[in-house]
Amino acid sequence: MKRLLQIILFVICFVITAEFCKEQTGRFTILRITSHLTPRPEWETAPLSLKEKKILDQPYTYLDKGVQSFVFASQDGQYVIKFFRHDHLDAPFWLTPQQRIKKQAQLCKEFLSYKLAFENLREQTGLVYLHLNKTKDLHLTLDLVDKLGIHHPLPLDNYEFLIQKRASLLYTALNQMIDENKIHDAKETVTNLVELLADMGKAGIFDKDPDLITNFGVIGTTPIQIDVGRFSPRETKLEKDEIVRITDRLNQHLTTRCPELQEHLKTQIENL
Repeated sequence: MKRLLQIILFVICFVITAEFCKEQTGRFTILRITSHLTPRPEWETAPLSLKEKKILDQPYTYLDKGVQSFVFASQDGQYVIKFFRHDHLDAPFWLTPQQRIKKQAQLCKEFLSYKLAFENLREQTGLVYLHLNKTKDLHLTLDLVDKLGIHHPLPLDNYEFLIQKRASLLYTALNQMIDENKIHDAKETVTNLVELLADMGKAGIFDKDPDLITNFGVIGTTPIQIDVGRFSPRETKLEKDEIVRITDRLNQHLTTRCPELQEHLKTQIENL
């Protein structure tokens, strides 16, 4: 009985320690961004330019994680690089054949969404470069710094990733402008947000449920959509009532936070 209790205690301690270590590292490991994907022609994108190569000539430090990617910020604060989380995207070996097909179809759908955004909405999403197929010609080793400050020399040819302009979250940026009484900047940001949503609709691209709280950011007074993994083509333009629906939570937030800004949002939508 004593031996059994010792084993149970050991297992509990092991699990707690493992979870603690995962949280300390943000659950990031090189293995989680490593894939065995075979390159596909439909995932091919434009090659990396000399200007974009210079963007990668600096350390990138762990910033955050999402369902689809681990995010690292450039030393100059202007860019982020996102490595796809293959621990979530890839189909593990224990799935049934039908489940594997479904999982692989979902990954393909998300990759095509990234390509769609890169080719049609680079300004609206802040996308700088997209690397969905492994290559042999980048010849770049990125200085990747994890949450513990450990440096990992990463040969970028071997990984799937994207580079994007770094932005502050939309709500955070607007709240800061309101707190600092920069109402003119806040109004300009809201105007640009409504125009962004309308432009994306005109481009024939659809995001089923865009979340302004988590998926949109701001650079200066220019909003961008930072989550680009759920786009698909659409045949009809984005109607005004859809923009009203998308901005409803923001409208409610501004009603209490800054009524003047809420009225400005309402006016900009009406004037579309």
